[in-house]
Formats: sequence, structure tokens, C-alpha cells
Amino acid sequence: MKLSKFFVAVGVLFVVALIVYVTTTPHGSDILLTGIVTGNDVIVSPQVAGRMIRLSVDEGSEVHKGDLIAELDPAELAAARDSAAANIRALEAKVNSVQGTRSWTDDQTNAALRQAEASLTATRSQLTQAQANLWRDQQTSPMPLCGLPMRPSKPSKTRCGRRKRKSPWRMPIASRSTFNRVTC
Repeated sequence: MKLSKFFVAVGVLFVVALIVYVTTTPHGSDILLTGIVTGNDVIVSPQVAGRMIRLSVDEGSEVHKGDLIAELDPAELAAARDSAAANIRALEAKVNSVQGTRSWTDDQTNAALRQAEASLTATRSQLTQAQANLWRDQQTSPMPLCGLPMRPSKPSKTRCGRRKRKSPWRMPIASRSTFNRVTC
């Protein structure tokens, strides 16, 4: 009897366990397995930074290329676009200003160059005129002036009583000839 009470208690315990198992186990065609699944983790980041106003997927959801994952705040994007447009306009104005300054500087440089060329031409004309006046004065002067270049002539005594010596320097006169120097 003792043995039969034992088997009855084990049988009752088995029936209770069977009822708990049947009522708590889901019924369907899916097979429930326990284990570790490995997968590819992908870091997703937007091309433009901004504040998210809506997230379309949850963690662990399956997504495909081109699916909308999140929506960014358009006000921030519009502000960034407007800021970039203002920066472009400011840089364009700076480029135009620099081009105007360069043009003005080129005009000033060209004007200064033309003025310097005109001054050089005038100075050369004055030099030529002075050389012609000197040559004319030397041709028509009856008496040599002491210390000034004279027209070329044969070595002879001057009115001062000294002989003329050849000048160690050349004077660029219209004829480019050398003159003797008279010392008195």
C-alpha cells in the first residue's frame, strides 16, 4: 500500500505537470528555439546633420536600401541653406570688390606709367635742346671759356697761353665727338 500510494502521488504530479505544460505552451507551427544569433550591425548616419522629428523604425527592424528611417527638422535645414546662400552672396561681393580694386589699381598704374613716359620724353627733349645750344655756343663763341668743353681743333695755344690737352672724358653731344678741355 505504501508503494501504491507512492505511484498514485507520482501519477497525480505527472498529470498536473502535463496540464501546466499544455496550457502554457503556445500552439502553432512555429518552432521555438533558444540560442545565439549573430548578424551584421550597420551604423546609419544622415548626410546632413540635424534634429530628428520622427523615427520610422524601431531597433532591430529590418530595413532595405532607400527606406525612410528618420525625418529631420526642415527648419534647421532651411536655416543652414539660407546661411550658405548668404555666405555665397558675401563672397561674390568680396570678389567683385577685389576685381574693382584691381581694375582701379591697373588704371592708376597705367596712368603713372604714361606720366613717367611723358616726363622721360620731355627730359630727353630738354637734354637734346641743351646739347644743341651748347654746340651752337661753342661754334659761335669767339673766346674759349675756362673749364668748359670746346670744339675740336688742332693743339695750339689758347688766349690764356697754355696748350690744350685732350679731355679724359666724352660728352654726349649731338655729334658725339670728343672735345678738348681748356684750362686757364
